[in-house]
Amino acid sequence: MVNLQATNAKLKVRTENIVMQATGCERRAARDALGRADGQVKTAILMLLLRLPAGEARVKLHQHGGKIRCALQKECP
Repeated sequence: MVNLQATNAKLKVRTENIVMQATGCERRAARDALGRADGQVKTAILMLLLRLPAGEARVKLHQHGGKIRCALQKECP
């Protein structure tokens, strides 16, 4: 569900909920991060957890094959 694209109001709320659950942030922070991440949930999660700008979060995700867990760890199998 992390690759979800919010195409309507119900899905926007769902993406916000996913970001909130993954990061422990408030809805406003989730909404803001999703806006800066162009709606990309994985990018928004990394932005909040690692305090990165959207561009850097995207690069980090790309470097780790789109896997959030690997992007958060220094080593990944």
